[in-house]
Amino acid sequence: MKNRIRFNQVNLLENNGIYIKKSNDGKTAIIFPGHGSQYVNMLSDLRGRNKIVDETLAEAEKYYKGITGDSFLEHLMTSDINTVSEIMQPAIIIANEVFFRIAIQEFKVKPHILLGHSLGEISALLASGVISFKDAIKISYSRAKSLEYLDTSSQGLMLSLKLNNNKDEVLINTYLENHNNLELAIVNSKFQKVVSGAKESLLRLEKYCQKVDIVAKILPVPYPFHSKLLRPIKHQYEKVIKDIEFNLPKIPVYSTILTRLYEDRDIANLVEILGEQLITPFNFREIIEVLYNTYNVKLYLECGANQIMTNLINEILSDKEHCSINMNSKKENDIVALEKSKLRLDMIKTEVNTKKVTKVINKLTGYPIELIDKIIQSGNSIEDYGLEFALPKQMQEKIVQEFNESTGTGSTYSTFNSLILEQKSHDGEPNNDLVEVNTDTTTDEPLSKVEISKVVKSFITDKTGYP
Repeated sequence: MKNRIRFNQVNLLENNGIYIKKSNDGKTAIIFPGHGSQYVNMLSDLRGRNKIVDETLAEAEKYYKGITGDSFLEHLMTSDINTVSEIMQPAIIIANEVFFRIAIQEFKVKPHILLGHSLGEISALLASGVISFKDAIKISYSRAKSLEYLDTSSQGLMLSLKLNNNKDEVLINTYLENHNNLELAIVNSKFQKVVSGAKESLLRLEKYCQKVDIVAKILPVPYPFHSKLLRPIKHQYEKVIKDIEFNLPKIPVYSTILTRLYEDRDIANLVEILGEQLITPFNFREIIEVLYNTYNVKLYLECGANQIMTNLINEILSDKEHCSINMNSKKENDIVALEKSKLRLDMIKTEVNTKKVTKVINKLTGYPIELIDKIIQSGNSIEDYGLEFALPKQMQEKIVQEFNESTGTGSTYSTFNSLILEQKSHDGEPNNDLVEVNTDTTTDEPLSKVEISKVVKSFITDKTGYP
């Protein structure tokens, strides 16, 4: 309960532009959103103002036009992005790639794991080097184009449900058991579910939800993904993408269908896996819990338009220490959202974890923890910590490399000495946990100065025990 209260305090502060310095002793995952993340005018504030954005969009326009003969950019600011699948699906992949490149090239993020939600899995495979940017656009376009082969009996929609409690879950499960033309397509969190099915059946479910006070919303996705209704087009989709060249992943990718990390042997069957991914339901909540509990992922960076994944992860891990960061939001200026995400990442990067440094040295050298701590905490007279630890140059370089890779937040220490000296400087600094961001942002319900003051004081009391 205490962790949950503290997390809610942090949320209130961050929603009002006040960020808290955090340490990250876990791994980093980049999460790519799928259907529903797109919106009219997305990326518009960044065009002409960010070199990576402009270069990525120019590259995407060239590939999209080469594949379809049509312009992608002309549709970016129209409602086609929400209604025309051949525009919508490539648009999501392109936006995901824009933010991924910013994360890697500008923010220097070093992810340990990649995960894509539904369509976003194509972005994860692209980010890992399994497919090229051109082929990612081709796959997403082909995925959309194959939907034209659906007959009217297989066409449908997706309905998002926001349950209030366990009783609502029983009601929905019972309803689905009695209507076999509806499927639970996605479990997003404990109380957020997505149902796929024929249009008329979904509209009846929507009315039923209104009757029992369950929030239900038709998603801007004109087809019933992750359901058996799309099985008739699976072969057509696989047929179009079977000639694409697939490479081994450079960064581990977690598959929502295999419910594990992709292995090298899976690449030979990737066409079939992508086909299954089109029709197979998945449990996003369980996957995030696996990343947290099994792979020690504590930092989640959403690379894509909007902040749907960030909100879901915060809900799933609401009682656990973690950090989930979005790079974009439909509700605020693109530039402001990007700057806020950069600041939050920087706040994490400024915390050098003593335990992490000690663990890495202990792991690679076998030196006792007590000895390592004693040397690190010694006076400032030491000029060469490599010599003090009696470590050859090669071992020093290995320690620095492992530490940089283990943090996943863009640490770029070049020498063993700089790593230890930076650690010592942070150990001697006052703990400035609160940093206010002076940006013009708005929230649905902004806190007053008095309310913010109360939250700040409560947070400090919680951390220090001071009355």
